[in-house]
Amino acid sequence: MIKEFRFSKADFMRHLIPVLFLASLPLAAQSHMDSDPVHRNNSVLGGQKDLKDVEDPHGRTLLGVVRDAQNQPVPFALVYLKNLKTDGSRSIMTAKDGTYRFFGLNRATDYEVSAENKALASPARKLSHYDTRQEPYFSLTLSLPAPPHTAAASTPPTKQ
Repeated sequence: MIKEFRFSKADFMRHLIPVLFLASLPLAAQSHMDSDPVHRNNSVLGGQKDLKDVEDPHGRTLLGVVRDAQNQPVPFALVYLKNLKTDGSRSIMTAKDGTYRFFGLNRATDYEVSAENKALASPARKLSHYDTRQEPYFSLTLSLPAPPHTAAASTPPTKQ
């Protein structure tokens, strides 16, 4: 037997509005993070949100591309950004076309940027606080052997 439930319009709205409000919260939080360049950048692999010195929503953006020895773009390379004032760092992966970007950099801080992919690494490049460009562009070329920490992390431990 099927029972019929009848709600008045006021009862229906009283129950529906809190449900709609609660359902919209994750979407509102996500749309806020998508519009905030600092959080949008940190959603990429390795982003850290505890580097208050590094992140400035009104700061500048570091752009660039990672290339191999044949001058071809390197997709999915790891790019590291180190804050030389606090030693804090964050990393991202390059896009399919080898490009990268770090948003919200503090203009009063010096940074060091470098890249790695497989067994190769690029020399570190310094972004100085004296550089006044809003969007500095650094092309990083992979040519040096990667630091030992990368090789150790990719090699499985051996049994003794």
